Amino acid sequence: RAAIRRRVRAFASDAATRKGPAALVIMGEAGAGKSSLWYGAAETAAEAGCLVLRSEPSASEADSPFSGLSDLVAEVLPAVADGIPAPQLEALEIALLLRPSGDEPPAPHVIGRAVLAALRSLAARGPVLLAIDDVQWLDPGSFEALAFALRRIAAGPRSALPPVALSVLLSARTEAPADPRTVGEP
Repeated sequence: RAAIRRRVRAFASDAATRKGPAALVIMGEAGAGKSSLWYGAAETAAEAGCLVLRSEPSASEADSPFSGLSDLVAEVLPAVADGIPAPQLEALEIALLLRPSGDEPPAPHVIGRAVLAALRSLAARGPVLLAIDDVQWLDPGSFEALAFALRRIAAGPRSALPPVALSVLLSARTEAPADPRTVGEP
């Protein structure tokens, strides 16, 4: 257990000096202490100088469109809005319920592009830790937008874009091993 704590703490403290993207997933069954490790890592990253973007979705929010994305970027959006192309910014603001929608909902890839622009802009200012506890409860819209952005965040070998100082910290619940006392329970 101590070795796992040290590894998670090292990942979090190194996030402030990391030059490129990195990710760490804390996995375990319910009650195994994932959230405690996650909280400690988020605090360590903040103390080390990272901007920590957090979301802690729950099962009751899993059907709430873009609730996780709102947790992560709604507060920092005004600081990076100038760096997001207008159609993308409008789509993201509609998804986050910051502006009324038109007749057609914004296309998912447009929201993903806006998230990518926001994350790149934030990471250009300093190290960022994107932290999601209980990622299995993240709503589908947020998941899709983040997956789109994170697949594109790393500058490839032919890219003219600089490396991005973005670290991702997730906790995820795994299924519990078979236990005769809990068979048939969720």
